[in-house]
Amino acid sequence: MGEINVTSSRYAKSHQAHDLSRKHHDVERKSSSWWNSPETKRKKRVARYKLYAAEGRVKSSVKKGFRWVKKTFSRFVH
Repeated sequence: MGEINVTSSRYAKSHQAHDLSRKHHDVERKSSSWWNSPETKRKKRVARYKLYAAEGRVKSSVKKGFRWVKKTFSRFVH
């Protein structure tokens, strides 16, 4: 009977260790899956598009401002 307890305790310990490692793996998979989810990828892509649009507006504004300054000073010179 003592042998059954030893075997069953070894069995229980090995399964506990397996369950813990599987739970850790599941947590890892869940935590990394939100980062690679299609919805998150879409949100990051949309954010990049908005950034590019804002960058374009800033560049356009700077160009227009530079043209205005150039045109204004050229009037004073002539």
